[in-house]
Amino acid sequence: MTRGKGKAPGDYDVGFGKPPRHTQFPRGRSGNPNGRPPRARSKHSKLAQAMDQPTREMFLAEMYRPIAVMVDGRKVHLPANQMIVRSMVKTAASGGQQAQRTALLVQLELERELAQERAELMATTREAKAMAETMHARCRARGLPEPDLLPHPDDIHIDEEHQTVEIRGPRTPEQKAALDKILAERDGYQRGVTGLQREAAEKPRDWTLPMLAVMAQERFDIINDRLPERYQKRLENRMSLPQIEAAREKARKASRPRKRRRASARRRKSDGAATSPP
Repeated sequence: MTRGKGKAPGDYDVGFGKPPRHTQFPRGRSGNPNGRPPRARSKHSKLAQAMDQPTREMFLAEMYRPIAVMVDGRKVHLPANQMIVRSMVKTAASGGQQAQRTALLVQLELERELAQERAELMATTREAKAMAETMHARCRARGLPEPDLLPHPDDIHIDEEHQTVEIRGPRTPEQKAALDKILAERDGYQRGVTGLQREAAEKPRDWTLPMLAVMAQERFDIINDRLPERYQKRLENRMSLPQIEAAREKARKASRPRKRRRASARRRKSDGAATSPP
């Protein structure tokens, strides 16, 4: 028998949040053993599922279609989805609370996903680079040719501070073939510089040979400066401007006796023509 209204045996108050003792779940037992039911799909997800393939393609094409807008006083073309994002951010910056909450939630979720993807990429890259370096080290220790891995482990640069990965070299066989062709062209200019200098030493009167050597080394520098740092090399037998001027002066001095002999021959020829009988 209860003691008054809302009372249970043992002076237990029955009311909101306080069901009778005989209806409570035993301690240590869940009231929902099957767990939380799966979350129902949102109306946006249902709408996307209801679209057929042509409608999906048309919708995506419209979202990426460029639209002319004025930005900072000039006319530019932006995709429709970018304009929607700009409008939402502008509304949020103007004080729209719903837009602010949406923008912040989207930003936090995107940054979380990007951070997770970046961490996975860094871990995978570290592991791949370490394995490739181990393979190269073993081949060098055994005197075997190093494996032709792409990208080369020395071309993989990991920035731990900024959590970024940069490949400074070829990634595919086609890129490797193109790089080898460029390296061969650069080495050809190196051989040209050396050969022209040797020929200039054998022919001191020809001052054009040093100039050709300078032109070859300029082409070498243009190609070499555009290469990744690991593939750059120093030009051997480089000629400086003082060396060029010295070679030109040497060629000028060497050509003076020849010019005198030619002038004397011309004078003798003209004198002979003047004294010859008619």
